[in-house]
Amino acid sequence: MAAFYKEKNMKFRLKDLNSTLDFSIWKSWEKKNDEFKDSSGNLMKFPIKDGVLTNEKGEIKQVADIKFMPNKDFKEQYPIYSRKFSAIRQIYFDGTEYGYRFSKTANDKLVSKTNDMQKMGKDPLKAEFEQKLDKGKPANEMYSIDISQIDLPNVEVKSIIITAIPSRDIEILEAIKSVYGKNADEARFVEIMKQNAIEENRAKELFKEYKK
Repeated sequence: MAAFYKEKNMKFRLKDLNSTLDFSIWKSWEKKNDEFKDSSGNLMKFPIKDGVLTNEKGEIKQVADIKFMPNKDFKEQYPIYSRKFSAIRQIYFDGTEYGYRFSKTANDKLVSKTNDMQKMGKDPLKAEFEQKLDKGKPANEMYSIDISQIDLPNVEVKSIIITAIPSRDIEILEAIKSVYGKNADEARFVEIMKQNAIEENRAKELFKEYKK
């Protein structure tokens, strides 16, 4: 598995048409600085990807079931939480293979583009795509996906950066970026990491990566 590429505005090519759906539960934006505890009084760790979650009515439900709950029902039953869907794909950027975590809306647009190309008899794997991010737009319009070139030769792969899928500490780092941008100071950054069971020395190493 290639390392994850982190830029949002980029031109890229697809290695294949496969994608892996990733789902997680986070604190809601309004509660992002609050501590959450489970029914036993233990500090909850985010993101939540499996197990169970108690709703406003005291009902315990499997996270796997919450994943497919209609948005209206989720907001009513879990008002202090938010859901995040993304799709992991293998892409080529500048001749290097990376894993990339597309937002659900960006991935839906990418699927639409590749389907349209196939209907026209064009190979999506020989096309270059461009993703742009505009944070000033609504969530469903924030990402755009366009086709910048078609009928390209096969990618000349220069390198594949081999690592595992991002560990939980990297996922938390990305979550901090989504909330604070790059404006969190070291003390706050380390505090959040420690709240999520990341050791202090590791948190300080990650802070250097966060500030790059």
